[in-house]
Amino acid sequence: MGGGAGGFRTGTALSVTAGTQYTVTVGAGGGGATTTGAAGTSGSNSVFSTITSAGGGGGGGYSTNINGANGGSGGGAGANGASPNGTSGTAGSGNTPSVSPSQGNNGGVSSSPNANGAGGGGGGASATGGNGASGPFVGGSGGAGTASTISGSSF
Repeated sequence: MGGGAGGFRTGTALSVTAGTQYTVTVGAGGGGATTTGAAGTSGSNSVFSTITSAGGGGGGGYSTNINGANGGSGGGAGANGASPNGTSGTAGSGNTPSVSPSQGNNGGVSSSPNANGAGGGGGGASATGGNGASGPFVGGSGGAGTASTISGSSF
């Protein structure tokens, strides 16, 4: 039920000119589900020149609206933990829209069907979100990110 990370993209063949101002739009990752029945909101795109990274997919909700959304990285699947057997949502797909190299990974799946279903974690730049554990209510971890050395130092 965690939201996915925004897409991670790099560009090595992009020319920039010293002294020229460039507009940079910083988007957002997807939001996790925060209330019963409501899915998390998908994030917004990040843009620099001709490079666009998709916002992260929102996480699936609990009880209803349980599917994770697609995005740069996909949102984790939600769960309906109704007794005795719940249902599992679908994890959101990462790298949506598709680019090469990939900008992100899928969300994790939930642990349903069982009464203590837990949601999956959102996808990250270098790994799929973790799957929910069969409880009680242990959600999946978020997918790992990727370090960048744009400034010469890794961060």
